[in-house]
Amino acid sequence: MARPLVGAAKDRQLVVRLPAELRARLERVREALSKRAGGVDLVTSHVVREVIERGLDSMERDLSRK
Repeated sequence: MARPLVGAAKDRQLVVRLPAELRARLERVREALSKRAGGVDLVTSHVVREVIERGLDSMERDLSRK
């Protein structure tokens, strides 16, 4: 069954598989950020987007130095 479209029209879904340890690390980051946000239970997809954005920023900086 197809999933309903959610979010902005320009957003595109990306499906990836993560090894169990990477998924566990992501969950630990989500939990830590939730605590920092005063106990608000953060949505995993929002945390994934933040992790990707920060990682891309870092990688793009590294690549622009070379």
